[in-house]
Amino acid sequence: MTALNTQRVIQCFVSITLAFVSAGCAQITLVPGADQINVTRVPTDVASCVAVGNVDGENGSSLTSDGIRQLRNQTVGVGGNTVLVTGDLPPQKGIAYRCGPASNQAR
Repeated sequence: MTALNTQRVIQCFVSITLAFVSAGCAQITLVPGADQINVTRVPTDVASCVAVGNVDGENGSSLTSDGIRQLRNQTVGVGGNTVLVTGDLPPQKGIAYRCGPASNQAR
């Protein structure tokens, strides 16, 4: 009876481990244009830009790369081309900016 219980515990452990591993492999898909978003952590990089909104990397994943993808997607959504990451721990936080020639038109 003990061997059967041990085998059952091992099977449960393997099942739970596989579930966590497969969940960790899921990635946030970038929306069109999100791969063109500049990501910075340096406030002076956006000093001459126009802020267009706050963005949040909340996505149900604890992966930093998923949070950055989410920030990029949201930056596209609010019309920005650069995101200043203001919080690195998941979920990442940031401010979306419009920089360059497009920022002059917004003023």
